[in-house]
Amino acid sequence: MIRIHRNYIVGFLTLGVISLLTALYGGDSKSNIFTYISFASTITSFVLSILAIFVTMQSNSGLENQISKMELHSKLMKKLSKKLDNTLTQVTAANEKVAKSTRELSEVTNNIIPQVQETLSHHEDILNQKLSGYNSIPQNKNENIKIDSLREWYISNISATGLAATYVCCLSLEKNKSFNRNELFQLMSDYAFGVIVGISSAGFITTKSDDGFNILCQFSIFSTEQIYTKIKEYIKQNKYGTSYLSQINQIRNYFGIGDIEITVSDSSK
Repeated sequence: MIRIHRNYIVGFLTLGVISLLTALYGGDSKSNIFTYISFASTITSFVLSILAIFVTMQSNSGLENQISKMELHSKLMKKLSKKLDNTLTQVTAANEKVAKSTRELSEVTNNIIPQVQETLSHHEDILNQKLSGYNSIPQNKNENIKIDSLREWYISNISATGLAATYVCCLSLEKNKSFNRNELFQLMSDYAFGVIVGISSAGFITTKSDDGFNILCQFSIFSTEQIYTKIKEYIKQNKYGTSYLSQINQIRNYFGIGDIEITVSDSSK
């Protein structure tokens, strides 16, 4: 813009100078002054036309630069748009993977729950059969049955998880501390609760629970040492893998007892 203004100023000054020189030195005949002035104006217009051409060329050059910049910005926008499309594609793929994992987890859970319920029902049936046979014995013979034989039968036949649930009850009684079955047994919480309800119904233990999850054991015919001895036997034999040892240590830590220090045999041999 400064150059354009400068060109116009120079043009008008040139017009004035030419007009003045024409008037002063145009000759003796002053009658032709308008002719000279017209000639001077023509020359000035010619000069201004040339200046206008240069100004137009400069303007076109600036416009080309602007168009070039716009093309660069357009390419950048296209590049960013492609990156955004790729990001959205990745997000969509991740959402599909999450949905697939959720479906698989739901299927696994649905398969595990019936198995746990079936196992629980099986052990409940066995326990009820034993209790039914025990209650059908005449009173005079019932007195001869020792409580030790019942304990021995139970400890020898109950599952590993059932034995762990009984161990929790013994520690709860010993420490006078309630426990949360979901924290200690997680996916097997319902199964462990079924065992506790079963042996409680048989009179082997007495428990107190307000919500069915936090349980306090108040009486048990089993001693902690009896259950612990059988558990150590299972761990030494490595019958249920290292996960069973981890579960027992978790139970012990819950009641403020250290981990079991024991050598586990190699089950692969």
